[in-house]
Amino acid sequence: MRATLNETLRHDYGPERSRAYFEECKVRLSVVEQALEDDPKMDRETVADHMRSLGSLGSRISLIERSHLGEFSWPFANVIEQIAERLFVEKALGSDEKPIIIKPIVHVVAEGADYQIVDDEVPPPGVHRIVIVAFPRQLKQHVLLHAIFGHELAHTAMRTEESGNIMTTSVLPLTKCGPLQDAIQIKAWLSSKIAPVAIRARVCESEFEFLDQWLENWRQEIVCDLFGLLLFGPAFAAAHRTIIEPLCPGPEAFDLESTTHPPYPIRQRILAIAIHAMKWDKPVTRKADGVVHQAELAFLSYVTAGPSAAWFEIFSEAQICKILDALKGVLTPYNLIYISPDRKLICGLVLRLSEERPPISQSIDNDGVPTNHYVSSAHCLYAGWSYWFGRSSLAKEARRRDAHVQELSFLEVNRLCDQALLQQRAIDLVNDPTRQAPSAEAK
Repeated sequence: MRATLNETLRHDYGPERSRAYFEECKVRLSVVEQALEDDPKMDRETVADHMRSLGSLGSRISLIERSHLGEFSWPFANVIEQIAERLFVEKALGSDEKPIIIKPIVHVVAEGADYQIVDDEVPPPGVHRIVIVAFPRQLKQHVLLHAIFGHELAHTAMRTEESGNIMTTSVLPLTKCGPLQDAIQIKAWLSSKIAPVAIRARVCESEFEFLDQWLENWRQEIVCDLFGLLLFGPAFAAAHRTIIEPLCPGPEAFDLESTTHPPYPIRQRILAIAIHAMKWDKPVTRKADGVVHQAELAFLSYVTAGPSAAWFEIFSEAQICKILDALKGVLTPYNLIYISPDRKLICGLVLRLSEERPPISQSIDNDGVPTNHYVSSAHCLYAGWSYWFGRSSLAKEARRRDAHVQELSFLEVNRLCDQALLQQRAIDLVNDPTRQAPSAEAK
């Protein structure tokens, strides 16, 4: 296995992208080697434990092979890394018995069809926790969809000492209300007179039982959705709908056999209510901004639309606000809560996209000297989604200034936003080499 680990160094992962990961794998391998050397006559159960550790380590080593530059959007990977390195720190005692903070190692790979984060054991078998972030290979450049990682980050946060404690003790208990209060309440909701006929019929069958674990699954998924929304704002809701809604057979479809996640219409309704509660459904542009304003309105309409039937609203706005306020306790210390952009910024970013340019913020003084400004990743995505929903009118307007401008495809919008994230990282380093730009909040 050591030879396999050494072979991984032949690939190009970019500066400092694999060294920490490689060193952590070496530490974990050495721990097992030392244990075998110290106790060659260990019992079979202990041997089995070490073999499982080696198997886990082998799977992580194999993931290095799938983390080449070019296999995923590494500018967006950097956004995820910055969030994870703040949220997923662990406290430990150093060699001098003084408290130290240990940052996780965030390793990004190109995987199969799904967005996912593969977490490590807690506590990890080595020194640092390894968090594997897997991008779907076929969507590697679709940064507008990558905001869905906000949901996956929440699952990992639940298993982290500090943030996990808040989410377990202060956030999740708030979801034990309404139909999700207990098995009795959810069965009453499923069999109510306003429930879909097919659902009522299934619930009324004598053998039907809604298990407590299913309730817990639903509560966790709802919390993770709201966590992602707080990180990336309306862009998260747009990615959420674009990725998940096509898997839903109808606008008000309800799969009672889906026990790991709530039905999509319920999740969509909760996000729409949360956006309204945060006042993120109010456009930052004005009517005077013309096609940009219309584009933003269309985008916000997309993320706030939902099933009209009252039955799908399992939480009131007041209940959702309580959950959001509790989640802010996790994100506020790290300045990770989304804040709406200002009007001038969004107008400028969307107009740049309409001119087929990456959405960065740049001004030029009277002497022709350009100044580049900070743009958060969430605001870049906001501009990208706004352009997409107003692309036809925006392109038509842009052709009045440049006859060669074309309406962008969804892939082209994503590529320009990906380039903007890359350029923004360079801008931030030039403006302040000591500063790590926040990932989601406004400046």
